[in-house]
Parts: sequence; structure tokens; C-alpha cells
Amino acid sequence: FEKALQLEKENAPTRSPINVLPIVNKALATYQWKQDLDAAIELCEEAIAIDSECDAAIATVAQLYLQTSRLDDAIKMFQQHSKIARTAPELEQCFTFEYATRAQQEFAKNYPTQAKELEQMAKAMAGMPMP
Repeated sequence: FEKALQLEKENAPTRSPINVLPIVNKALATYQWKQDLDAAIELCEEAIAIDSECDAAIATVAQLYLQTSRLDDAIKMFQQHSKIARTAPELEQCFTFEYATRAQQEFAKNYPTQAKELEQMAKAMAGMPMP
């Protein structure tokens, strides 16, 4: 990943922004291989800082935010993604995820005990450590 990013920077010095997909791919590998959500989120945020319209980085970090219960951040990313969606199905997916996340947020507000139980069950199913 580091080599791919280095080559991108060397071969595209006049292009802005650089291709950030190597960073996004590293984030995905970090999550899948090491199960390190925080590092994966940081890498996606780095990619977005370089290219604020990289749909792969935005969609990936939105999903990672969901997995860490950062619902407000996920909603912001789904909204950002909807602004750059290129197709109707992509836009529909952005709205679907945004509204589902809002519903999850509302459920957690109205039923905090049940929401906590569901969160723990989801983390157990994903093999994540529980608080």
C-alpha cells in the first residue's frame, strides 16, 4: 500500500488530488486483517482529507462509523456521499443507509436498554470486544 501511494505521488505531481484508493484499500485491509477499526477510520479520514469527493473513502468510513456506533458521523458521510452520487441506485443506497441510521439513532434514544443489548449482540456476532 505504501509503495502504491508513493508511486501515485511520484507519477502524478501535477494532478490534484492524487488517487487515494491505495489509502482506502489499506484501510479495508487493516480492518479485515487486523480488526483495527480505529486505524481503518483514520486511514479513510486521511483519504477524504486529500480527496473530499472519493466515494470509496466516504462510503467505507460511513460503514466503519456505523460499526463503532458513531451514528452522527455516519449520517454526515451518507449525506456527503449522496451529494456526489453518480447514479440513481447509488443515490438510493445513500438515502437508504442515512434513513436506516436515523431510525437506529431514534430507536437508541427511545429504547436505550434494548439498543445497548442489540449493540452487544451485534459486536458478539462480529467478534468485536465488548465494553
